Amino acid sequence: MKPIVQNLTNKSIQKININKMKAITKTALIATIILFSLQLKAYDPPPPPPPNGGNPNGNPVGGGAPIGGGMFILLGIGSVYGGYKGYKIYQEKKKKLID
Repeated sequence: MKPIVQNLTNKSIQKININKMKAITKTALIATIILFSLQLKAYDPPPPPPPNGGNPNGNPVGGGAPIGGGMFILLGIGSVYGGYKGYKIYQEKKKKLID
């Protein structure tokens, strides 16, 4: 009778190795999730925010100046970027015409 190891082919050995690798990966993933979840529970919750937004005189932080939710800033940055790209395309077309 042949030993078990000699009856195994290369494909069956590869399948065994793949199954072992999958088991090790799953175990490592589960251990990592458990360790991170335990670590997150160890932190204290953040303190409550101070009354009146943090200012003692009652005004909101920033002095109450509206900035439109940043929409004008985004529009300005987008228009500058679009102008730059348009100028770059213009220069490339101009260079092609010259050449």
